[in-house]
Amino acid sequence: MKKKRVLHILNELKASGAETMLYHAASYWADVGIECDILSTGENIGSYAQELKNAGYGVFHLHNNKRPDFFIKLRKLVCEGKYDVIHQHAEAGSYWTILSLSLLSLKIVRTIHSNFIFDGILRFKRKIQRQHLTLLGVQFVSISNSVAKNEFKRFGIETKLVYNWAALDYFNPPTEQERKNARATFGLNDSDIVMVSVGNCAYAKNHEAVLHALAKLSVNQLKYLHVGHEAEDGKEKLLAEKLGVNSKVIFAGKQDPLAALHAADFYVMPSRYEGFSIAALEALSTNLPSIFSDCPGLSDFDSFFPDLLYTDANAGNLHLVISKLIHDRDLYKLRAADYHTIAVEYFSIQKGVASYSALY
Repeated sequence: MKKKRVLHILNELKASGAETMLYHAASYWADVGIECDILSTGENIGSYAQELKNAGYGVFHLHNNKRPDFFIKLRKLVCEGKYDVIHQHAEAGSYWTILSLSLLSLKIVRTIHSNFIFDGILRFKRKIQRQHLTLLGVQFVSISNSVAKNEFKRFGIETKLVYNWAALDYFNPPTEQERKNARATFGLNDSDIVMVSVGNCAYAKNHEAVLHALAKLSVNQLKYLHVGHEAEDGKEKLLAEKLGVNSKVIFAGKQDPLAALHAADFYVMPSRYEGFSIAALEALSTNLPSIFSDCPGLSDFDSFFPDLLYTDANAGNLHLVISKLIHDRDLYKLRAADYHTIAVEYFSIQKGVASYSALY
């Protein structure tokens, strides 16, 4: 039986979102009769390209400069690659990219990876474009209920729902020895109460809210462990010093987050908005009690994982929620004991690959 060939179109390839999902799913496509390649349309191919090549994908690079030569080269690549399905992930340039391929009689899938809060003329433009592509037969996909609701409310389109997935067989709850080793890695004592967050220090992540909350709490044992790229201007470190909490904060930089998750007592994510956070899913899969802001992309987890704690939308009351969790941390730890099992049931790689296979 001939395998179906799929070309995934993304921006510059980085270790986040759709790229990491594709990386972890690489060995699963063959089981459902699918071969996948990846096209980077960023100015640079991206730092994650080699990992995707090593995983078995064919990886190509065409910079989407919005000029005719890009669309000519794209069409040639698609025809020579004999693809059956185009899977467009990148938001930027997506309309014209899809339109340029619409006469090739291919199945086209367009995944929306975030809650795009476009307003004014840009909202009107995106609405017309999305509705036009829907009329042309493009299948739109949302990664969470909040994204689906946003697409319908803001742009007037119906979407299929396929949740993000994560490498849940890797993000397991720690054994006692694994937890002990992880805490030693970061120089943590048995008496330390450790909250962790994972993600780059971008505006959307709102990490400064954690530092402000830490300054308001008089819990001597409380430590904040952050994994991810720091802001280029070092503003989080400067804020920690200004607030007098720098001795309680560990900026661990970009690294595999598993050890930090195993070292922690609870996870905190005060984002301003998300699509459907893979970092949060990985944390939950290790059975960590978690605190999220009540924002699109994080509020979705509440219907799957019992006893999550939520701040208000801007995380202004984060210190109060942290205090509540610390006071009852044994109870919340007990209630989080089934999080890994829940994650596997609803957000496994196999489930996501099967859902996309059905759409292809």
